[in-house]
Amino acid sequence: MYQVADLFDRRSTFAIKLEKYLEAKSITKTQLCKEAGISRPTLDKILSVEITNRTNFIKHVTKILDYLRVSPDSLMSDIKNPFNRMRQMKNALKLADESVAEVTGICVERLKAIESGAEATKAELRDIAFCFQTSVRGILGTNYFNVPMARPDYFTRGEIFDGMRGFWGHLGIRLCSHEEYFWYPISYDTKEKIYGIMEQKYGVIPCMNNKLLLLHLKEIDHMVLLDEACDPPYFANWDSSVSEGEVPLAAYEALDDYYSDCDKDIVSPKMKNFLECLIQKAGWNDSDINEILHEVIVYFRGGQQVSILSPLYYDEHQTLTTVVQEIYEFGDDFDEDEVIRFEDLGGAETLLKLSNMAMMEIPLVEIEDAICQQQEELIKSL
Repeated sequence: MYQVADLFDRRSTFAIKLEKYLEAKSITKTQLCKEAGISRPTLDKILSVEITNRTNFIKHVTKILDYLRVSPDSLMSDIKNPFNRMRQMKNALKLADESVAEVTGICVERLKAIESGAEATKAELRDIAFCFQTSVRGILGTNYFNVPMARPDYFTRGEIFDGMRGFWGHLGIRLCSHEEYFWYPISYDTKEKIYGIMEQKYGVIPCMNNKLLLLHLKEIDHMVLLDEACDPPYFANWDSSVSEGEVPLAAYEALDDYYSDCDKDIVSPKMKNFLECLIQKAGWNDSDINEILHEVIVYFRGGQQVSILSPLYYDEHQTLTTVVQEIYEFGDDFDEDEVIRFEDLGGAETLLKLSNMAMMEIPLVEIEDAICQQQEELIKSL
């Protein structure tokens, strides 16, 4: 049962539901503003999902619903994806409906239905997410980590982009056990988070190349933050071919299905074309793609490393999802001697203590799906 306060986290879907209600009842925006006692600029901001202050949103929406004599439940009924951010992203990126339709191949009428919370196919959601240069979880609002947008940071500034920022630059990490730097593309949101984890013993850093880093910070010599306007650092092994986060997470989400014979129908022709071009340009073979999607690389304190092809679906034995969540949310408040279990594609088990590693590279899309599945199972059990 919805309360007015619940609509803030669903404000993108609420906006289009309100717009449709006004059209169905032949209520003009001018009439609504006059009778509800709100200004026209305020209404426009509600409909364009530009109000980011919860208190202000609740105050104005309460006036609107009181005037319309409609409850949040009746307005938001029959919604499959209530948290979707399509309208918010579309307006933030200044994309017209016709432009989105042209890029995705989905007609405007169907786009509006999905925008208002209707159920959509995987292929549709991925094409829309690709148009917005982000992930399916990003547009549905079911993400766990901040939503990266495969655009330069200066295109994704302003309050409306809160939690949805573009490519800021690169993070260089030099482990105590290695002489060379590891380089990763990061968003502005991730750059800001890095400052907050430096005093912790462990940290979690989402990157823009489908990698999530689990760091043992006492085993890191130092880090370098290199924004996109900086000159290459003279003291580091900079590689100009390092990714700039230009591939949206929606492409990684579709890549597994594209290479699965039974699931090719859920990848649209437009996405197939992009993936084929990406694979050809990068020179990836089947083994490369499998590693990009499923490989966990553990760098140990002594300098050794091991690669494990281990699908990160959530099950009762999978402690990695819990460890990542606890570090990401609470910092060092967890048991560092907890044993993490992996089972590779051949069935071999790997057991390791977190305290023995310096850094771990984990596939971002896969670990986020596993975490969200874990949270959904927890909610169902309550």
